[in-house]
Amino acid sequence: MNLYGIQSSYGVGSFVGDVLSYSRLLALGLTTAILASAFNMIAALIKMPAAGFVVNLLVRVVLGGTVLLFGHMLNYFMGTMGAFIHSARLTLLEFFGRFYEGGAPRFRRFGFWSEIVKVVDVTTVREK
Repeated sequence: MNLYGIQSSYGVGSFVGDVLSYSRLLALGLTTAILASAFNMIAALIKMPAAGFVVNLLVRVVLGGTVLLFGHMLNYFMGTMGAFIHSARLTLLEFFGRFYEGGAPRFRRFGFWSEIVKVVDVTTVREK
């Protein structure tokens, strides 16, 4: 059984780094839940006790609903973007390196080659 090098000293550091990196995703999920709870508390605090019952109810519905709507939309957007960015970072930078092996032929970009036509860089040609 291979635990991707956990038995060596370098493997232990890599393993701890991976655990901490994936713990960041857990913290991101917990943060969005706490932020949602905070917006719920802020909306519950909105009231006008000096006004009558109907005015107080109307203010709570309008202002509280606005706080809830925009707060939860902001939380949803930040959570979605954060989860995408952090998981893409983990996949591409940390996890992908375990399976990538070099040694393939060097990449040559697409180009044009012809014995008849010669491609010239426009910036190096002087105007006549």
